[in-house]
Amino acid sequence: MNDPLNSAIADAIALIEANPEPSDENLRALSVRLALAHAATEDEINQLAVESFQETIEDMQADSVPEHRAYLFEQLTTGLMAYEVQLLLDGAKA
Repeated sequence: MNDPLNSAIADAIALIEANPEPSDENLRALSVRLALAHAATEDEINQLAVESFQETIEDMQADSVPEHRAYLFEQLTTGLMAYEVQLLLDGAKA
C-alpha cells in the first residue's frame, strides 16, 4: 500500500466534502493535493491516474460555464472516490 498516495487522495476527497463547489480557490487547493499525490508515487499507472485528475481540474479552470464546471467537478469527485477504493483494494491484496 502506498500510504502517502492514499493520504493525498483522501485529503483531496476531504477537501471536496468540506467545499463542494468548483470555485477557483477550491480548484487550486485540489491541484496542490493532487500534485502531492503525484509526487507520492513512482508507479507509472498511479501517476497517469493522478495526471488525469489534474487535467480535469485544468479543464474546469479554463471553463467559465458554471454547468460545465459543476459536471466536471462531479466527475472528478466520483473518479477520486473510485480511485481511493481501488487503492485500498490494491493495498489489501498486497
